[in-house]
Amino acid sequence: MGRQLLHLLQRVDQICLMPALLRPGRLDRLLFCDFRSQRERLDILAVLSRKLPMACDVDLEPVTYMTEGFSGADLQALLSDAQLEAVHKLLDSQGSNTSGKMPVITNALLKSVSSKTKSSVADAEKRRLYDIYS
Repeated sequence: MGRQLLHLLQRVDQICLMPALLRPGRLDRLLFCDFRSQRERLDILAVLSRKLPMACDVDLEPVTYMTEGFSGADLQALLSDAQLEAVHKLLDSQGSNTSGKMPVITNALLKSVSSKTKSSVADAEKRRLYDIYS
């Protein structure tokens, strides 16, 4: 009876922690799950933003073009940053009564945060992964 091992890693460089796994005859296949497509990022953003206070003018599609190479976790972090920025904007507003008001993520605020946010995987690392698996 043979043994089967299924090991999932989010980052290929983590394999260096287990060099015994890379010895000949240990692994039959290494699979590379590519970065999310524009459509997949739109679906992820739609699901993650469902319970967030979003303005009615928010359009997620342009954000997907600004987030090439982002993982689901990167997109979650982007929305968290946008929500935090909305809170700061509400607290910093001068001369307005903020009691009872909810911080709302606007389209402009989301695009601003998206333009500043970087993917957790650097471009050089992406090229290295494509070189390994292509």
